[in-house]
Amino acid sequence: RANPLQGVAMWAALAIGTTALVALMNAVSVLQREVPENIGRAQPHEAVLWFERVDAALLEHILTSPDVAAAERRAEFVARAMTNDGQLRAMRVTVLDQPLQRPINRLFAESSSKGGQNNGPEEQFWLERSGRDLLRDAKSDTVGSTISTRSDANQDVTLPITGWLFDPLVAPSTQEQTLYAYATLGSARLLFGRVEWDQVAIRFRPGVAPMERGEALLRIRDSLAANGFTAPLRTDSRPATHPHAPLMNATLRFLEILGVIITFAVAATVMWLASVWMRRETTQIAVMKSIGAGEGLILNGYVQFALALTLSAALIATPLGVIASRLLISAQLVSFNIDLLGSAVSARTLAACAASVAFVGVAALLLPAVLTLRRPVANMLRNPGLTPPSRFISAIRWLHLLPGPTTSVITRLALRNAWRRPTRLLAIVAALTCGSALLLIVRTNYQSYLVAIDDNLSTRRHNVEVLTSKPFESKAIALAAHALPDIDIVEPWARARVTPAQANIGAFTLSGVPETSAFFTPKLVAGRLPIGGTADEIAITRALQLRYPALKLGELLEVGFRERRTNLRIVGIVTPAAYAPQSTYVAVTGLADTASALRVRFRSGGQRSDAERIDQLERALMREGVVPTQVISARVVRESLLEHFEVVGGAMRLVAAATLLLGGFALIAFTAFNSSDRSRELAILRALGAPPTLLTRVMLIECASVVAAGFLLAIPIATWISRTLLDLGERLLVQIAVPMQFSGQALLELAIGTALVFALLTAIVRVSTQQPLQKGLAHE
Repeated sequence: RANPLQGVAMWAALAIGTTALVALMNAVSVLQREVPENIGRAQPHEAVLWFERVDAALLEHILTSPDVAAAERRAEFVARAMTNDGQLRAMRVTVLDQPLQRPINRLFAESSSKGGQNNGPEEQFWLERSGRDLLRDAKSDTVGSTISTRSDANQDVTLPITGWLFDPLVAPSTQEQTLYAYATLGSARLLFGRVEWDQVAIRFRPGVAPMERGEALLRIRDSLAANGFTAPLRTDSRPATHPHAPLMNATLRFLEILGVIITFAVAATVMWLASVWMRRETTQIAVMKSIGAGEGLILNGYVQFALALTLSAALIATPLGVIASRLLISAQLVSFNIDLLGSAVSARTLAACAASVAFVGVAALLLPAVLTLRRPVANMLRNPGLTPPSRFISAIRWLHLLPGPTTSVITRLALRNAWRRPTRLLAIVAALTCGSALLLIVRTNYQSYLVAIDDNLSTRRHNVEVLTSKPFESKAIALAAHALPDIDIVEPWARARVTPAQANIGAFTLSGVPETSAFFTPKLVAGRLPIGGTADEIAITRALQLRYPALKLGELLEVGFRERRTNLRIVGIVTPAAYAPQSTYVAVTGLADTASALRVRFRSGGQRSDAERIDQLERALMREGVVPTQVISARVVRESLLEHFEVVGGAMRLVAAATLLLGGFALIAFTAFNSSDRSRELAILRALGAPPTLLTRVMLIECASVVAAGFLLAIPIATWISRTLLDLGERLLVQIAVPMQFSGQALLELAIGTALVFALLTAIVRVSTQQPLQKGLAHE
């Protein structure tokens, strides 16, 4: 009751820390539980077999394999759908017999038509819910919504939507800039008239280990051949994980790091507040000990106080933390594209958080008391007066040699007062440094990626790249596209998915470079580019080489395409894709005079927009029988990459904001306690003629030095960490050079936050410096 300010401050620190810790740790615990449960509930397929056509007999034979637990036939193609920005974007359509009764890759209905009012039983068309924000005509959940699409016959088709589905095995549509649709065969043929069952997705029995799946697929292939069935054109085994598992794990790790930071910051803040409190208690404890009170008896009072303070803070903060946790979980569910299947509260996590807070709170509160009790009575009763300057402060004596305001006596006095005991400010400086560094890192990395992506896209010599589902006759299509009035240059590019012979190296996409390409501008990392006309040279990506160090310059790489096997020599390492001359591509695939991509550059000027030109190009290709599956423009690439960065960047900004909040809170508390403890000193200075404005200036200089120390330490730390993270992202994510761009926005945000804090500090200091002299002189 004698020192309510300290008590309220310690309670607030514990309450804030408990709320944040419960929110973060419960969110991490729930998400760690929900991600695998969502994947398990979806029962993902573990391999796909491609055929020319899949009939019921072939599917039944695959189901009889002793290695197969479940199988279903399906088909896939990519159509185009109108989104809310007026652009046609890719829509990946999966064709299924019964979308809601799948043995594997289960889908879950959110809303649907009742009794087939909008669609017949053979013409059902479902959309995955994460694409709701990309659509113009289907934002509501009401039955009867429609979607505008384009068919392979170059017709604009409006399809009624049967309902919304949830598929936990796809990345959010906003991140991939792709819609996901599920259709029955009748509805799919309205978009792609030639669609047939051509795939079999299977899930292995539990006894088939991941390393044995390749052998299981060979046994299935041999069984099909022995029973007179056509062998699959291609087989593909894949891990049963979410496509954005690395992003999910990174986000959860950041949230866990934030929890650790908050725990230590709360412990340091509470311990510092308790040490300030115990400094006032020293004389009273010494008197009590001198008249015979034992240390245990005195400590018992502080134990009761610590337990009461910690318990009351936990009782108030825990429900607030659960509420905040639910908000955080809801936000991450959208980014992860998963459902909340179980309870939003993890009892084990809440118990662990309660134990951590109890230990941190009680230990931080009692440690200063225990240290004070262990001091000799004579030492406690001796008034130390002004302590000598620390070694840290000895450098200030040289300030008079510097020009400007640092030469003033007031500035030197303020700095000496602030840093006489630098260990007391360690918690504040550490919090400000960590929070500022994290904010600078997040903003700097985002700005750096933004500039790097824009610079890279600006150097592209083509405007759009059109991908197709199947290879087409390159020369005829190029001539048809080049006949359009707004087309300047057209280049057909060949692309194929090839599989290395080494079992531990995954499949990758190989691009065949036209012999006289105007759009071949890769960045050479090492070696040289393949020479046109050769049949055995390849340039692999840096990501592939980093993932598989055995792939070195000059080494041979055996790749397979369908039944063909070819040895290629690695002559270069490039970004962002693997390239080979057209002659090498033909040797690998056997596909001559065909392409599966078209790179196009528009003529400069003209009255048509790029969207109109793309629409014109798509219709021209469809008239020639070529169905575009995806049109990759600079805008699509930019939006998709930045949406991915935003997932982890949002978590990092949360870390930075929470850490800065603790630092600001500690600085405000420090100033309030400092002003209270120095009431008598301030009153004496005023009695000697110092005006309140001068005293306010001195104390604000002290606060400014603490903030400056945190910011000055944050800049080199943030620079080093940002450069390290950008190097990792450059090698593993974007595959382009990413020069660091220091963020001015982060500095502006720090300046605004500092101004707000200093406005509050000014109010606190002015109250302390303007109190009556009698009250200040009577302060002990």
